[in-house]
Amino acid sequence: MSLGIDLGTFDAIIILAISIPALVMATRIKNPKLRALSMLLALFLIIHGVYHAAAVMGDYYGSDWLSFVSEGIIEPLSYLVMLVFAFRLLQLGTDRR
Repeated sequence: MSLGIDLGTFDAIIILAISIPALVMATRIKNPKLRALSMLLALFLIIHGVYHAAAVMGDYYGSDWLSFVSEGIIEPLSYLVMLVFAFRLLQLGTDRR
């Protein structure tokens, strides 16, 4: 195994492991606006962890299809969710003024 595959595997495991408590905490929040923000953050973590897992599998197996799916579909989707999270956070900050 190469160092890149080892680090990518570590990234995928850590990010997916962190998404579990984030998701549990998000379900326990009573405030609907904060719950939506927390859910978006947990969703980003899950999608980004899946991106790392797919990228590692694409590199390990030499699959161009998996590499395309991870780089061309899953990664932009995770960044889109993070962008929605940022806009919702900005909206929440301007609502309180």
